[in-house]
Amino acid sequence: HIEARIAAGRPAAEVIADLGQAEAHAAHFVDEMETAGALGAQRSGDLLGVVLRRVHRSIAAAVAMVVVLGLNLVALAAATMAWMKFTDPVHAGLWIGPHQQFIGAIDDPTQAHEMLGLWIYPLAALALLLAWAISRAILIWAVRTLRPRD
Repeated sequence: HIEARIAAGRPAAEVIADLGQAEAHAAHFVDEMETAGALGAQRSGDLLGVVLRRVHRSIAAAVAMVVVLGLNLVALAAATMAWMKFTDPVHAGLWIGPHQQFIGAIDDPTQAHEMLGLWIYPLAALALLLAWAISRAILIWAVRTLRPRD
């Protein structure tokens, strides 16, 4: 591009000045290489890394991070509930009583009825799988959105 512009009669100093700051010009190529690599590999860690590095300068990255963090908190809660059910099956579960409805541990299991029973395990696994799949799809969308445009 530089040679073509100089051959067209423009002064070399003007052509180089038109390129802008070297760091900004190089950053465009680094961003492009990073997003292309993450999209090509499709690894969740690579996708997450790209989004995390741009969360401070992109609304799409910030929204993606909030949603991904929320989904992962739900998955963590589901896994924690399954672990609680495994370690204390009498007191952990989804409880519904005359004055209370909650998921967690209860002091007196006679005060409410436990609704999920052993279904808590496949539901926790489903929550983990859905959180992973939706998070991955959101990260792919965000990285495609963040891809530099020419």
